[in-house]
Order: sequence, then structure tokens, then C-alpha cells
Amino acid sequence: MTKLSLLGSILIILSVFMIGFINQSFKVDKFKKEGTEGKARIIKKYKKETSKRWGNPTINTTSGRYSYIRKSDYYYDVILFKYDEEAQQKQSKFKLPKILTLKETLTTTIPVDKSIYDKYEVGEEIEIVYLKDNSVISKEMLKSLLYINPLTGIIITIIMFVSGVLLIILKK
Repeated sequence: MTKLSLLGSILIILSVFMIGFINQSFKVDKFKKEGTEGKARIIKKYKKETSKRWGNPTINTTSGRYSYIRKSDYYYDVILFKYDEEAQQKQSKFKLPKILTLKETLTTTIPVDKSIYDKYEVGEEIEIVYLKDNSVISKEMLKSLLYINPLTGIIITIIMFVSGVLLIILKK
């Protein structure tokens, strides 16, 4: 295998990984464009730990050839108060005093990373971004996610893939 073929293979593999990154960017983009910022009160915080055995099961010794992979996921149960935006717009149109009209409350679970989990306690408010379909994410978590403009990501991925294929085909 020549160096150009190797480089072409690497570009193709990277372009496949870019697909997952672009998928995440589409989700982040939707929250940034269509999301409504608000505050939610934390009513419960918990972590879910999973443990998976890792090792060679065919070896039967008393010393044990296993180790365990532990994964911790952190969550907040939050309550979000959604206010009626149309009623607020009508109030401002008629110069009425601003009275928040409660439309609905939503209780949901949001995943957070460890730093956010340690930062807030039950009863505190956290800034969130929510969509009309009741998808919710913490504003800090949204900022921490890797993001590239999805269209730019698609273009880069196509260029990487085509370049990789061309390097493999034109190796001679």
C-alpha cells in the first residue's frame, strides 16, 4: 500500500466519522435557531451508573482476568414553567402591565455533564433552552457541545471522501 493510498483511506475513515459530528451539529443548530431560553427549577438530581464486565471469558482462573468498565451518566429532573407568549404580546400591545400568564408546566429529565451536575443543587434554577416539541437542554451543556455549521460540515465531508477515493484510485 502506497502512502497516497494510506492517506486516501484515512480521509475516507475521517469522512465517515464526520457524519456523526454533522448529525450533532444539526441538533445543536435546531436548538440555537428555534429554541426558547428559559429557567427551570431542579427538583431532583441523580446519576445512573452502569458497569460492564470486560476481559477474556475463556480463561478460567481464580486470579480473575476481568476488569469492569464503569460509566456514570448525570441527570436533573426539572420543572419548567412555560408562559403564554401570545398573551404577553397582547398585553404589551395594549400597554397593560406585564402579567405573566402561565400556559403549562413541564416536568422532564435533562442529561448534564459532571461539572454542571456538581455546580447546582436541588431547588436551584438552571438556564435551559427548549423547543416546541418539549425537547430540553441545559444552556451550559448546549454551549459545551462541539458545533460546526452543518452545511460547511457536509461540504468538508464530501471533499474529504472524494479526495480519499481519488487518492486510492489514482495511486499509480
